[in-house]
Amino acid sequence: MSSSGEHGLGVVSVHYKLDLGFFTINLDTVLATWIAMAIVIFLSLLVRSNLKKNPDKKQTIAEAIVEFF
Repeated sequence: MSSSGEHGLGVVSVHYKLDLGFFTINLDTVLATWIAMAIVIFLSLLVRSNLKKNPDKKQTIAEAIVEFF
């Protein structure tokens, strides 16, 4: 770890902001959130397309994990 105080994840020096007066929106955070949502939706659709009426071992494990949460 360096002595400059970095924590290893890097430091964002500038946030692109949208100031609406009563609150501020960090646009880079919104973009990262939308990218994460797109990845989750894509993976969900990919998994959903391969579901079967009689599940195999992988599908049974995945359904057990989903039901647990």
